[in-house]
Amino acid sequence: MTKTIDYAYGTIQGARDYQEDSYGIFLDMDMQQDQYGNGDLLIVCDGMGGHIGGAAASKMVKEAFFDCFCDHDFAIPDCLSISLNAANKAVADHVAGHPDMEGMGTTLIAAVITGMSLYWISVGDSPLWLIRDGEISRLNKDHSMAPVLDKMAAMGEMSEEDALTDATRNQLRSAIVGEELSMIDLTTQAFDLLPGDCVILATDGVETVPREKIVSLIEGADQDRSKRAEVLLDAVSSFQDPHQDNATCVIASIPGEGKSKKSNFWQKLFGHRG
Repeated sequence: MTKTIDYAYGTIQGARDYQEDSYGIFLDMDMQQDQYGNGDLLIVCDGMGGHIGGAAASKMVKEAFFDCFCDHDFAIPDCLSISLNAANKAVADHVAGHPDMEGMGTTLIAAVITGMSLYWISVGDSPLWLIRDGEISRLNKDHSMAPVLDKMAAMGEMSEEDALTDATRNQLRSAIVGEELSMIDLTTQAFDLLPGDCVILATDGVETVPREKIVSLIEGADQDRSKRAEVLLDAVSSFQDPHQDNATCVIASIPGEGKSKKSNFWQKLFGHRG
């Protein structure tokens, strides 16, 4: 583990009368292979299925993922993949024994930071953001209908306004529901972090705040990085959206001052994502 990483985390219920998000931060874990050393495992889940189903699914997946990850000593990408399958099976087994829970499920982001390397696996629409040199980018793929609609708009098949207001925009194309996973985003090679980077795992409730505002909030809390999650979630609440979803974030602030390497970064990022 890079011991000087500053972590900030938190969750709010929003306008819901129940909480379906779960998160976990597991520090200084033995990656069990000399090439990695120790590392930190970060997990964020956004449950679905209502007060009982969504809450149970997100907690179950978080715990099953962590337990499985601890039991294997393969390369990190393999451990992430195996742990995802174990978490998905845990949901399947639970639904099989409790038919009334059919429809329960969750999104997942699981990230490992070891040294200055980042690995992740994700299913669903929960974002994994990187803030570097004052710019924010999404690292993981969005498994909702949003990117499909945006692509249609870019190709002239529909207007941008229609794409943004389409009723299916937030519909998930992949989620952990105990069935075969249709879409998974997995890093097979380490993503290199730089001093001054900020990595954010979040549920989609945080997206109430525009991305450029997220950057200004994070950078404004530079003197007390432990407050970054609190500041961001306060901003979510300040919008007073009557339909505000649960919102959760885990923020990892990499120590040091960032250096301007924007052109190299964007080339690497787009090449990495394919």
